[in-house]
Amino acid sequence: FDLALRAVTPRGMTDSSMVVRRLADIEIQLFAAPAYLIRRGTPRTPEDTREHDWVLFRGGWPTREFGVAERGRIVGDDFAFVARTLRAGAGIGPLPTFLALSYVASGSLVRVLPRHSVLGGRFVMLSPKGHHVPRKVSAFRDFLVDALAARSLASRVE
Repeated sequence: FDLALRAVTPRGMTDSSMVVRRLADIEIQLFAAPAYLIRRGTPRTPEDTREHDWVLFRGGWPTREFGVAERGRIVGDDFAFVARTLRAGAGIGPLPTFLALSYVASGSLVRVLPRHSVLGGRFVMLSPKGHHVPRKVSAFRDFLVDALAARSLASRVE
């Protein structure tokens, strides 16, 4: 392969056979459907969330920082699934803010505990060490670096 893109936890990548370039930080915030919050109430503090149903991501993204129990009512290994489940009103759950922006804009999700967010990981670019990089891959890499510099993945949803 010439290039790979990955979202990694804050511990990052430790494989020394790869060149790892950090592209952007990924901020995680809590979200829920308006219908769920009407039905169960809106938590005001992290402690209040303990009485709620949780939809969690299995991939090791942080939840303890939000006061979340170790086990959720529903656990998925795909953020698209987690987002759909949250929009369906199944509970409260953490999502990367850049994935939730359009759902918040449409009104299908709202922020829970707006003052709380955590660094959930990083978006990185991987390439093999000592590997000749084709011109088209270099062009794509440069485009991606510029595009992500102009649009942060850690922009808060208000």
